[in-house]
Amino acid sequence: MKEGVSKKSQPKNKINPQSKHIQKKDKKPFNKPGKKFTAQRKEKMANKHQNVEQEAAPVPVSRIEALYQKGKKLYEEKEKQIHDKSGSRGDSMLMKKIMDSGTLTDKVSALAIRIRDHPKFCLDPLMKLIGITKTGSRRKNLLAIDSLKELFLEVLLENKKLRIFSVLVQQKEEPSDDDLAQYYYEHRMKELYQAYIRVLEGGLKDDLDFFKDAVTRILGELLKSKPEQESEILSLLVNKLGDKNKKYISTLNKTLLDVLFRHKSMTMVVAKEVESFINRANMSNDAIFYALNFLTMLNFQLLNHDTLMYLSKLFFKVFFKIAEIKESENEKVHRTQSVLLKALNKIFPLIKELDPASYKAIEEHIDQLFKMSHQCTLKIRIQALILLFQFLKTSSTLPDRFFRVLYEVLFVEELKINSSCQQFYDVLYSALKEDFSIPRVKAFIKRVLQVAVHAEAPFAISSLLLVARLLQAHDGAISLVKFSEHSKFNNEDAEEVFKDAPDEDDRLFNQTEDLKRAPKDNEFLLSKNIEEKQRNTGEYDPYKREPLYANADGSLLFEVLLLKEHYHPTVRLYASKLIEGVQKNASLFEYNGNPWLDHSLSNFLDRISFKKPKKVDEGKQNKMRLSKLVAPISETFSSDEAVRADEEYFAKYFQYRVPRKQKKGGDGDFEDEEAEMDAYADEIFEKQLQDGDIDDDDEDDFLDDDDLEEGDEEGEDGFGEEEGDGEDFEDLLENMGEGEDDFEEEF
Repeated sequence: MKEGVSKKSQPKNKINPQSKHIQKKDKKPFNKPGKKFTAQRKEKMANKHQNVEQEAAPVPVSRIEALYQKGKKLYEEKEKQIHDKSGSRGDSMLMKKIMDSGTLTDKVSALAIRIRDHPKFCLDPLMKLIGITKTGSRRKNLLAIDSLKELFLEVLLENKKLRIFSVLVQQKEEPSDDDLAQYYYEHRMKELYQAYIRVLEGGLKDDLDFFKDAVTRILGELLKSKPEQESEILSLLVNKLGDKNKKYISTLNKTLLDVLFRHKSMTMVVAKEVESFINRANMSNDAIFYALNFLTMLNFQLLNHDTLMYLSKLFFKVFFKIAEIKESENEKVHRTQSVLLKALNKIFPLIKELDPASYKAIEEHIDQLFKMSHQCTLKIRIQALILLFQFLKTSSTLPDRFFRVLYEVLFVEELKINSSCQQFYDVLYSALKEDFSIPRVKAFIKRVLQVAVHAEAPFAISSLLLVARLLQAHDGAISLVKFSEHSKFNNEDAEEVFKDAPDEDDRLFNQTEDLKRAPKDNEFLLSKNIEEKQRNTGEYDPYKREPLYANADGSLLFEVLLLKEHYHPTVRLYASKLIEGVQKNASLFEYNGNPWLDHSLSNFLDRISFKKPKKVDEGKQNKMRLSKLVAPISETFSSDEAVRADEEYFAKYFQYRVPRKQKKGGDGDFEDEEAEMDAYADEIFEKQLQDGDIDDDDEDDFLDDDDLEEGDEEGEDGFGEEEGDGEDFEDLLENMGEGEDDFEEEF
């Protein structure tokens, strides 16, 4: 049946005869208070309706049309009776006057009151209110739209779907007059609600952001509150994921997440709708990115296993499809790949085992994942390594190829300042913890500290914490820090052996001979290559591509000695603790906080500005820097309290600070600061006097009156003559003038 908002747009003699599945219908007299059915009676009624659907023959179209006209006539008669009965009241006359000469806001309020007074006989005012949404300015339209939303949610709609007349009429062989009037009302209410949804659909296409945001939030409230037209509303919202306005996309994501937070069982339905949106033809990269980004924002821990499996299949399918695009250097493609990798890394630990299709897909594209870990941006490389680690850990032992990539990423300059470094260190520790090759672990430890020497304090502290955890996990790697037990330090009396450096001509001659022998004896080159790889007697080579052959087993961790001289006190402290803990066979230091936040510049500025912390939940403490959790050191500081290494200067400041004297007057603060500076200068002077650093000829480094008089005696113009300097000030001016004349003559 054609839908509309006015009586003229409604067909008089035609309705939609399309049949639907008959839903459970409670038998209630029309416009009378319904009985409270028990659970057994409801089940009996549902079975009865189901039997009618299976056994009864379909009603002819001509009979449906006749019953529809009859139900319409009965409903209009009852509506007229209600209207005549309430028309004589004073408030009804006031409402009529408002409708004739009131403002638009007054008309909306009057129509809403009339609908609330008689919700079963409100079709005519409801159509008028829907008509107001299409006229006037956007703000006036929004007023009517918001009023309709409240009416539908609070008064008009029930917690079940509405049905059309052709379905309702098949419930009984001979429906009564009240039943026909009720069927007509429900049919028309469904049509008017559909008309309201079409008005909101037009609002989603509006150019004004505030209007589009408001319509989106209204659709979200309708979707999570009532089941009527939920599939159509969901399709409208998901379709807007292709919008180009980033701010609107944020509002849309929040709206959809609110719906899923209230109805977690709808997650599968929403995911399927998003998949159909992604699979449309000619979809832009931005639309695909926004759709996938919404799915990654879901709380995967609250989803059931079937939903997680479905999402993992979807992510793998889209990921490998995007990876085959020729424009691999496209920034938008990389952005989408990064989002997919993050989502897969979140889902992978929650799934006990992959489905065969996804497992086979990873095996087929594992070379592609390794290629991404070499060539893409740092964030994508780290996410690809995390996914490879989770997959390879379940299938077999980690291959040397994986460790080579980790070894290579450590030399990326961007790693020291990137926020993803913490994730990389997590996967690095997990991989090395399961590695049985001690020489390779030693090579990684040395490279980690080599990079930390040239990095900022947060990176250096995190590197020291990683090294401490690796030394605790591998006892064989502790020999790196035992400097006193190494042969190079103990064999002081051993005879030194000097060898000549290889001559360049000899090296070229040997290479030429090897090339000559290659065609005749291929096994010679093969055996020589293996011999060079297995040789462990050479010096440590930090530039080796393979960490196994860097000869780190025979080296020492000299890098930690450089970190003992670092400019940051916390780095110096942890480096010293690392050496002392190994030498004394004691437990190494641990840190429960997050060094990337606790030792950042923002944390330092908060502490030095004495910013007071706020109350924070225990679950969020690891995600916040120290300055927001612990109060800064202040004047109430006690010398017995423990002080962090990087805050000792605070403690010394308050310990040696002269307390200020409170004075009345406007210049009190200035006088306090002046007295404090004088006391500090006297303290420094007395200390230098005791140490003998004061010059005997002059007790201070400042010019006094005597110094100025001595200067006047040295020269008439105040410039003293020294050896080789007999020119006075006038001679200098003459020379400068001659130089300017020469410069002008030259140019």
